Amino acid sequence: MEKNILILASGGGTTAEYFVRQCQENKLPFSFIVIYNNKSAGVAARMKALGVESIHLSVTLMGNQMSFDQTLLEIIKKRNIHLVACLGYMKLITKFVLENAGVKFVNTHPGLIEKGYGGEGMYGDNVHKKVYLDWSAGKIKQTGVTIHYLNERYDEGPIIDSVTLNLTDPHDADNIKEQVMAIEKPFVYQTFIKLPELTTA
Repeated sequence: MEKNILILASGGGTTAEYFVRQCQENKLPFSFIVIYNNKSAGVAARMKALGVESIHLSVTLMGNQMSFDQTLLEIIKKRNIHLVACLGYMKLITKFVLENAGVKFVNTHPGLIEKGYGGEGMYGDNVHKKVYLDWSAGKIKQTGVTIHYLNERYDEGPIIDSVTLNLTDPHDADNIKEQVMAIEKPFVYQTFIKLPELTTA
């Protein structure tokens, strides 16, 4: 049985691209659709190259949060989505959507949530800057990636798995970002394809 995956993304879409490409090359029984909230997001072009439909949808475009939520739910139900994958998605999913979607939302986070590198404001480059400051101060020796189910609060949903990265003399936050992204892509692929939402009939 083919599983339908909705990917939510905000930026360049390199992780989404890696995930979709690996699934396609390994002929996994998944189909994809992508929603992106930033109209200039590079993910749209990457998905087009892979033959995946992408839709621009944002609160600004829809006029208000409720219209956005209702449209998102409509897409989930009409497309018979089995899992929503948040891959570099920078917006909070509302409790209303989570309670009415009928499917799980899974997020990838570029830091170790269980070590305190999550929560409101702790996203994207902000995580890597904080990690670099703490590493420079001798407080930590590792960073990593966390994959977790979403709830209505930032990075507080149940953790599925995490992977660690030893920090060996990173020269700045951008260098940490590059190292994290390198391990994030295969980790996302390997973790997502084993999720019960995608492996059970």
